[in-house]
Amino acid sequence: MTFNMILITTFYFLSMNNENLAKLLKYSSPYSLLVVRWDNRLIQVYCPFKVLVIANFEGFKQGDTAWVWKVMVSTNSKTVYIISGKPYYYYHFDILA
Repeated sequence: MTFNMILITTFYFLSMNNENLAKLLKYSSPYSLLVVRWDNRLIQVYCPFKVLVIANFEGFKQGDTAWVWKVMVSTNSKTVYIISGKPYYYYHFDILA
């Protein structure tokens, strides 16, 4: 089963100034992620978690799997997964359960 990831705080990042963003991130963990499941239940996924590659890009092939070791937010307010020590935007992947 896969989850299409929805990060609860992404909406707020777009309208926040640096000070408010810093306050929010102070309480965030790079080792977990809040996800809304297909049945509208909110769950917390902890690192490492397995993801499915949904399209070919940067050496990954569609259908490959990988492990996310850390979750970060980029300077342009997008969620980034750290996989094998390298950052990749979340929208390349589906979370596996």
